Amino acid sequence: MTTLELTRRRWGDWAWARKATAIADLFQVRLSLAVAGATMAGALMCAGRLTDGSVWAVAGVFAMACGARALNQYQERGIDAIMDRTARRPIPSGRVSPAAALAIATLALDAGALILLAGAGPFPTALGIAAAAAYNHVYTPLKKKTAWAAVIGSPIGALAPLVGWTAAGGPLISSAILPVTAFILLWQTPHFWLLQIRHRADYERVGLRVLGARLSAHGRRVVMAGITLALGTVAAVWMPRAMNLSAPAQAILVTLSLGLIAFQPAGASRGG
Repeated sequence: MTTLELTRRRWGDWAWARKATAIADLFQVRLSLAVAGATMAGALMCAGRLTDGSVWAVAGVFAMACGARALNQYQERGIDAIMDRTARRPIPSGRVSPAAALAIATLALDAGALILLAGAGPFPTALGIAAAAAYNHVYTPLKKKTAWAAVIGSPIGALAPLVGWTAAGGPLISSAILPVTAFILLWQTPHFWLLQIRHRADYERVGLRVLGARLSAHGRRVVMAGITLALGTVAAVWMPRAMNLSAPAQAILVTLSLGLIAFQPAGASRGG
């Protein structure tokens, strides 16, 4: 093989690697895996193991989460190009064209819905479609209109464990799954709020309203203390009892939950 052929192959390999990285960034894979993990948790809570239907549910939710994230970046490509924290995303950085991003997002969303329908059934599919639709067509547009978008959008993430729960045969309304959805609901609101506070200058520069922007540092600490207390109560008291866990399992659950509570963006108590 000639030097020219070797060079072409090497550059070709790098080109594919760059494309794969760009698509992974478009899908925000780590966040999408977290959504799939919540779906898996719901399934395991219901059946104690991964059934065939719940495996398909996890795969379908992951694909739909990837598609929803990609569509969100397509929708917000204009403001992403202005904000410092998002300027390196695939579309504003030029790594993926808007048309390609829209096509990839549509393909992932459709594939996820078909996987859910074929493997998990119509009800988990309906929940998955509702979550994606609410994220892209309710929460995303609302961010430009109200500072309360983060609060309004929080129930979307709480649907993920319900998809796994129902795919494994559980009823939609159950005292066992409700604490988990409540925990995710309570956690997401302060998490995204603190992200807004941390990047307040970015948000305000593109016209996005920030919840609690006028609160003093002391006021933010008071609000966060109240939310943390509520989360701790759900994690340490309600969840273990409702799920009827053994003492070691309760200790593990409480430790993981409190660790998640502590995992919040820095800068909450500072002036932003």
